Amino acid sequence: MKILSAKASLCILFFFIVCLLCLVSCKETKTEDSTKEETVTLPEDFLQFYDRFHNDFDFQISRIIFPLEGRLEASEEEGMGYWHADDWTFHRHFSEKDSHFKKSFSTKNNLVIEIIADESQTFSMERRWAKLQDGWSLIYYRNMEMRQ
Repeated sequence: MKILSAKASLCILFFFIVCLLCLVSCKETKTEDSTKEETVTLPEDFLQFYDRFHNDFDFQISRIIFPLEGRLEASEEEGMGYWHADDWTFHRHFSEKDSHFKKSFSTKNNLVIEIIADESQTFSMERRWAKLQDGWSLIYYRNMEMRQ
């Protein structure tokens, strides 16, 4: 039986340490497409407002700043405009349970932005809510459209 020289033993030891470090440092890389859900804490008074907004038509109309700025059509040039009370359609609660659409919220100061989109992000709608002196109001609405 032949004994390895000290130099060869050190090389083999070094090789195993490098392999061990490579194995330990390898981990699953997540791409931007991975579905990581971000938890946004919505203000308690907004949640109460949001529920009532979707259950009471008169309350809904009273909490929209008409003419409501928004996007009426998918076309960039013609899309921006204003919604008016006389042609407003009642917005009801949206259930994600039986749908291919998901609801997401983001917040900044006294502003809540809601986006409802399909899983591929091809179709989406947007609503913006602001807390004004007299409470929460809908201040912007982009109708469901195909994103380009």
